[in-house]
Amino acid sequence: MKSSQLIPPNWLPPKAKIIFKEVVDTIPTGHLAKIDTLAIALLADNMYIYREAVAEIEQNGIMMAGERGNVVKHGAITIKTSAFNAINALLGSLGLTPTGRKNLDITVTQESNTNAMLAQFTK
Repeated sequence: MKSSQLIPPNWLPPKAKIIFKEVVDTIPTGHLAKIDTLAIALLADNMYIYREAVAEIEQNGIMMAGERGNVVKHGAITIKTSAFNAINALLGSLGLTPTGRKNLDITVTQESNTNAMLAQFTK
């Protein structure tokens, strides 16, 4: 299946739809099926959540005032960690990590596309 044939689901936020398309473009032609849409959508959604959590932490710091006035860990840290764990699992299942590609017996000739996508994610 051509990557252009995969369409992000309507429930994805607009920024996650952009990520969806970036992810699809990094996967070699012939390694996608329509059934992969959900996994890619979940990856894109979690990448979007991760980015939003990072932005929140950058803006407000890792610590915040708790209900009783005490200093507590910012809730976005938990969200960031949860999204990271989901991303890590989904990247592997889609063959977007070296181990994932090895397990799926995928040979990638254009590593730069995957690296560029991952670099965007870590911004």
